Amino acid sequence: EGITIPDLSEDARTDSIVYYQTLGKREVGYGQVPDGFVVTSPITITKARYKAGTADGSGETICHIRKNGVELAGTSATTETNPGGLYGSWEFNAGDVLSVYTSQVGTSPGARLRADIVFLKR
Repeated sequence: EGITIPDLSEDARTDSIVYYQTLGKREVGYGQVPDGFVVTSPITITKARYKAGTADGSGETICHIRKNGVELAGTSATTETNPGGLYGSWEFNAGDVLSVYTSQVGTSPGARLRADIVFLKR
């Protein structure tokens, strides 16, 4: 009998991705990654933050994570040039599609948007 993922320490199971959603001017929608990406093994997202390259002229850009096209409760936050982070527990199984969606942009939207996502392998 071998070691399985749940047998490993939380540190050993922690990983992260940088999800580059928009490289140009931000707008409502999925940015330049309209299909998201397919999760290949079960994970639990534990932290997310949305980083803007430049600020909006006024107002704010708001983003959230979607699972199979559906917004995950508790993942909505304002995009900032120096963001904090959201903490929670959002599960994805192999085959689920993870995407980042912009639901609102400010006046004169800024450029670039990335999501830094930390997760545990299950």
